[in-house]
Amino acid sequence: MMTGLRTTVLLLGLLAPLSHGELSQSNHLSVLAGSVFSIDDYGAVATENSVEAATANAAALTAALEVAHSAGRGSVLVPSGSVYYTLPFSGSSHVGVSLIVDGVVKACNSNDCQDAWPCTKESHFDYLFEWDNGTDLTLAGHGTIDGQGYKWWWQFLLNKIPGDRKRPGLVYMTSGTGLNVANITLRNSPIMHMHFDNITDDEDPPFMQLAPSELAGIQKWAEEETAAGAIPMLPFNTDGIDPGVGAKDVFIKNLTAENFDDVIAVKPCNGDCAGMSMLCTENIVVENSKIFLGVGLSIGSVNPKDPTNCIKDIVFQGASFKYPFKAVYVKTNSGDTGDGIIQNITYADMTIEDPILWPIYIGPQQQKEPNGIGDGFWPETQPLITISDIFLRNITSTGGFLPHAGILRCNASNPCTNIVIEDVSVESRYSNDGLQLDYVCESMQGTVTKASYPLPDEGSDGLCSFEQI
Repeated sequence: MMTGLRTTVLLLGLLAPLSHGELSQSNHLSVLAGSVFSIDDYGAVATENSVEAATANAAALTAALEVAHSAGRGSVLVPSGSVYYTLPFSGSSHVGVSLIVDGVVKACNSNDCQDAWPCTKESHFDYLFEWDNGTDLTLAGHGTIDGQGYKWWWQFLLNKIPGDRKRPGLVYMTSGTGLNVANITLRNSPIMHMHFDNITDDEDPPFMQLAPSELAGIQKWAEEETAAGAIPMLPFNTDGIDPGVGAKDVFIKNLTAENFDDVIAVKPCNGDCAGMSMLCTENIVVENSKIFLGVGLSIGSVNPKDPTNCIKDIVFQGASFKYPFKAVYVKTNSGDTGDGIIQNITYADMTIEDPILWPIYIGPQQQKEPNGIGDGFWPETQPLITISDIFLRNITSTGGFLPHAGILRCNASNPCTNIVIEDVSVESRYSNDGLQLDYVCESMQGTVTKASYPLPDEGSDGLCSFEQI
């Protein structure tokens, strides 16, 4: 099975190709300057899929990144035409460094490599590539970083992950200022493809930009593995892009996605965030997405925390969906200590074709994983998360498989407020047969335009109240 993420710089609405020598100037995207350091010059070994080669390649990548930083705004090059199998590599406190992947970097997937995979934190395996505490960093190129997640997905299903740890993600960037991602393909991650948190920028306009163009999935299931006689496998938890706690001032543009989990999941603090300087994920804009399958453009899940968990000021605008499991997805999670906020979230200008489940879902996360994690298909609503100012505008959904327009579920002791449904039309594949759709609604308050269909009623608990305008 293949699942992947491709990113491309967007310039004035057009895809702008990038060579390893230059990056188009737009919104503070700077020209790559300084020396270029090939990993071949630091002991990299091409083609060989062994723990020895993977160890050498991880060392070469790490060393080249450090040299590029010391040289001042240098670039590390993974040459085209070659495949490098590697164990995890990383960089820290770099300034102005670019990693240009024109070849292919693959996670080593032999049994020896899995045994050698580091666990800096006991609870999870290290990411394949981690960049922390950097400034003005660029990940780019016309090549691929491949996590070779097939073995990990099977082990997760069978509860056989070594040490019961969390699987390794592909790319993780944390605690820095300024990040650009351009023209790089990420695929086959054992778990999420790209995760970043506590990254922001103090420039105006903000500097951080991601412009993905492709996240590939179902039609490439186990492309290499099935050629060798292996059985296709569902890539559990392989989110596309996860902006995490403290991510701020982020632009994600022109995404074409095909996967089985959240395409984009804006997350709060989901672990131990003690000492983090920012606990609110905010001011993120996602524009012009084209999505096949996937579990939506998502907020959360948000569980209660002390201090308050927070996601606010997020815009998803201009998206088309085909066969999504969900499209609009705002989700809380369980917990009985602390609190949380989901505020000022906009979904606008979207078309949704043939949704498999619900095109619109606001409520508790639906999850039950092979390892037992999750609250199930119809969890209790969460009273400790305050949801307000959710705007659904100009959304059309047709051909759905279920007899409901959507799920709108909040808690009676803390209802969702100012939920605005404006020119939202939902029809199912049974609409021509006279089936009248409705929302499953609990404890929601807001407004709905008369041009919307269907109109929410008082709900199963009698506490849904939408003023028609």
